[in-house]
Amino acid sequence: MDTITVDIDGRIASWRAGQFTGDPEVVAAAGFAIEHGQTVAVFDQVPIEARADEPLGALAALSAFNPGRVFVTELPEAVANWLTAVFDQDQCGASAASGH
Repeated sequence: MDTITVDIDGRIASWRAGQFTGDPEVVAAAGFAIEHGQTVAVFDQVPIEARADEPLGALAALSAFNPGRVFVTELPEAVANWLTAVFDQDQCGASAASGH
């Protein structure tokens, strides 16, 4: 089962199977971002819609607490590959993908 875990300035939070756990402030920010349909600039660069039903959206939701300070400690391979492709493309002068 896919799991995403982040460390934001020592605050650890995770997503798995649609559920967020860990630091209460990060989890609350994730819930707020999802509830309000926010698009989060993950790593202050990649705009992704915050969602609880899929890993990429969950990364955005977890990042909502402080998008530029996210250190990802656990990530599904498919999401890592997608992010790598986006950053490779962006370095070639193309704009970042929307995430969906």
